[in-house]
Amino acid sequence: MISIIETVQVSIAPTLLVVPIIEAVRDTPISTLLIVSGLFFVLLGFVESIGTIITISPGQKKWSVLIGLFVLSMGLVFHLSASPGSIATDAENTEATEVESIQTTEVEAVEVEAIEVGGTESIEVKGTEPVDTKAAEDERCRLPSPYPGEVEAIINDPDGYTNVRGGADINYPVSTRVRDYEFFYVVPDPNREWWPVRTACNVEGYMHRSRVDLNPPRKL
Repeated sequence: MISIIETVQVSIAPTLLVVPIIEAVRDTPISTLLIVSGLFFVLLGFVESIGTIITISPGQKKWSVLIGLFVLSMGLVFHLSASPGSIATDAENTEATEVESIQTTEVEAVEVEAIEVGGTESIEVKGTEPVDTKAAEDERCRLPSPYPGEVEAIINDPDGYTNVRGGADINYPVSTRVRDYEFFYVVPDPNREWWPVRTACNVEGYMHRSRVDLNPPRKL
């Protein structure tokens, strides 16, 4: 009975040693494993035997050194490719890619407004053009007295705001923006697509006629 127990203990002992070795190898970088293995093979080329178990012939020594040098060089290559400088470069490239992706998403998300101008469809991209901050409206501005020919109006735009441009064309820069229920003056002209407007802060420009509501609600 004792001999059986001793036999079981002897057979279990190597198994218990294998588990931590496997775990250590699994968590070790591949470059480190290759370097250690390469050094081991190189060292085999300079010994006659390993204990009384393994005897190494001259031919085996030669091949052991060659294999060891090859494995060692592979490990060094892997190690250098994963150096901190390389990792930093990869991180910078990843960050640049993410920034570019965000910028692309923002451009794709820009709202596009189609306006019929002179019988042809013209596309106005809102939110991307610079606005002259010097001419930007202050919400505290009060609507001044009208000039001859001017009438009060508000915008008719599902976006909640409309651009006021520096000229009677979509290619002119944006001077300011008029928002929902913000009164302004306009000079209607049934023969023109772009009408002269004047905002509450006396910013003058042009707005497409399709965005003008000439029947605003009465002010309280």
